[in-house]
Amino acid sequence: SLAYFISMLFSLAVFLGSQLVSYGRLEILYFSAWEELRLYKLFFYAFQFLGLNGLFYGILYRIFYNLSSTPPSFVKSHRYKLKVWAAVPALTALFLVCWLPYFIAYYPGIYHPDSLGEMDAVMGYGELINHHPFFHLMFIKLCLYIGGFFGSVEAGLVIYSCLQMLIQAAVFSGVLIYLAGKQVSSWLLYPLGLFLAIYMASGLYSVYMVKDVLFGCICLAALVMLTEETICREKGLRKGIGWL
Repeated sequence: SLAYFISMLFSLAVFLGSQLVSYGRLEILYFSAWEELRLYKLFFYAFQFLGLNGLFYGILYRIFYNLSSTPPSFVKSHRYKLKVWAAVPALTALFLVCWLPYFIAYYPGIYHPDSLGEMDAVMGYGELINHHPFFHLMFIKLCLYIGGFFGSVEAGLVIYSCLQMLIQAAVFSGVLIYLAGKQVSSWLLYPLGLFLAIYMASGLYSVYMVKDVLFGCICLAALVMLTEETICREKGLRKGIGWL
């Protein structure tokens, strides 16, 4: 099935990614000598990959099943949709509260060499190059410009961190509410929401000035929109993105 195929791709990506992080190379594919290839390693790798595959499949199957079997009457129920989407601000606020300790600990944010290069470029100290996306540069410049009214670059960095936290929290909330509206089991939604709220990487990336964070949020939101558009077209219910 499609869900199983995607779960295999996710499992493979996570599995090979963990190899690169742990060993700096694809350990499963490279051995400097045959004696390094031990039977226990093969069992461990197989257990790790199959475990990931089962985990992703258990989640993806339920999501795909509920997305494809949602009754048409639900999509037409505008009043119910408004009630469900009213929960987005509350859930967004909950995410922000969970990530607030990261903002306090790393005030005014976390920065990468790319971040410093972008700030130099928008402040006129460095050269504009196509390594950094134009819209991300302009977003940083807007935050620094607004921060200028408060008399410091630091204020602009605080504004950037707060806006990025808000965007990430809003996208996560929108996706969870969308899945809830599609009647995905609460046994999946609650652990997923808890994971997004307390997983360390979520909090760290929310205050990390790097383009990948916002691009990842945009891709996630676009995936939801395309999914809903596809469902609506297949059922002949609606065209365009008016469902928003």
